[in-house]
This record gives sequence, C-alpha cells and structure tokens, in this order.
Amino acid sequence: MATYLKFIVLTTGTTSFVVPEDFRADCNKIEGVGGGGGAATSSNDSNGQQIPSGGGAGAAYASLTNLQLRPGATVFCNVGSAGTNASLGGTGGTGGDSWINMNANTPPSSTSDGILAKGGTGGSSANGANFGGTGGQSASCIGSVKNSGGNGGRGDFTGISPFRGGGAGGAGGPNGAGQAGTDGTALTPNGGAGDNGSGGAGGTFPGGAGGSGTEFTDGAHGSGGGGGGGQAVGTGGNAGNYGGGAGGAGGKVQSPGNAAPGIIVISYWPLDLGAALLL
Repeated sequence: MATYLKFIVLTTGTTSFVVPEDFRADCNKIEGVGGGGGAATSSNDSNGQQIPSGGGAGAAYASLTNLQLRPGATVFCNVGSAGTNASLGGTGGTGGDSWINMNANTPPSSTSDGILAKGGTGGSSANGANFGGTGGQSASCIGSVKNSGGNGGRGDFTGISPFRGGGAGGAGGPNGAGQAGTDGTALTPNGGAGDNGSGGAGGTFPGGAGGSGTEFTDGAHGSGGGGGGGQAVGTGGNAGNYGGGAGGAGGKVQSPGNAAPGIIVISYWPLDLGAALLL
C-alpha cells in the first residue's frame, strides 16, 4: 500500500464531515457497509415448547470511485447503527443504512450524489415463525459495486432437545456477498463469513463471536462475520465488525448475541501528489 494514501473513517453517530483541503475528486474511493440485524430472546409457546431465535442478517456493502466531493465542502452522511435485540417472541431490529450524500441531508438517489449500503433485518423467536433475518439487499443499494449481506439461519424448530439458535449472516464486502448463517437444526449452527469469505470469519457454535474484517482499501476495516448460534444453555454469539448479524439464542429465555454497526471508509490520494493514481 502506498505511503501517501489518506483515509477518512466515519463511524456511528456521524452526521456530516468537512472534505479535507487536499482531497482529490479524481482519485478517491468510498466504501460503506450498513448495520447488522439483531435477534430475539428465545421464548416458549403455551405448551412450554422452547422456541430458539433465528439469527440476525448481515448488512450490504456499497462502494464508488471518484465521487466529486469538493475540498472544504460539508457532506451529509449516516452510519448505520446495529439492529437492537428483541424480547421473548419478538423480532430483532433492522440495522441502519449507511450513506453519504454530497448534495442534501437525505439518503442519495443516484451515484452522482453518493452511496447507500442497506442494513440487515433481524431474527425472530415468534411461535411458528422463528426465522432468520434477510440480508441487506444489493438491489436497494447505491454504488458502482453492491453486494448483499448474508441471511440469518432459522432457529431450531424440530421440538427435540437440544435446542439451538440460528447462526447469523455475514456482511457483504468488495469481493462478494456475505455468507448465510446455518439453521439451528444443524449440529453446529455457525455464523456466515463476511465478504464471500474474504472478510471476518463466521462465529462458531455454540455462541462464538464473528470475526472482524480488514479487507477495505485502508487495510484496517472490513466486513464482519455473523455470530454463531446459541445452545440450550448459553447466549448467541456477537457479530464481527462491521455489519455482521447477531447470533440467535438457543434454549428457553436465553439471550441472543449483539449485531455490529456499519462504517464508511473514504480513501484518497492528496492533491500534493503530481499524477492521479488509481485506487
């Protein structure tokens, strides 16, 4: 990686930033991933049947080269928050969308304005509907490269002990879609890896944490893996940074893991370099 490449890293809570004076509109790359989907506390039906939670889904990835940002200009943005977890019989929250818009304080409508990376939806522990979440969809993203997040696995629905939560989905990345989490009916409901296996590893059963990715242009951030499913006694696995889903909860009244927030990384060659260099 060249010495002079510079980076702007935007994390949750950021609503705007000022473009550096040395920013090059002809030599930059914008990368973003949304927030991962949450999951739910495992529940039980009227007969006392345990209902493990489905895993949360991974967020989508979007990127764009040479966005025409102007040095000194204020640019609006949002970095997707992690989807929240739900209580008994509920559905985890959808992760927030990550976006940049150079023209207005609203999600962009085209690549002339910026990028948009969708968050993943949450997993459920509802009776008869304990499905995993749906990954953030590339078709709803804005960018020149768009890859979906992985789906969360369904919670164990066989009615036979031991009960297992669904593995969570990994986030999409520059090299492909996030991988799906495994259903709880599998012996080892693991989380899906981020970025088609190039990002963070999926968390292993029972309740293993997803790995964090480092494959973005700056070499320090990337697409996270989903958390592993929880077992009969024990919580679901936490997601890896960035955009991984929450691992589903296993036995009755067990807790899911936590989803990961999104991120935006801007890489650029500064104006004091002579010739334009491609990222």
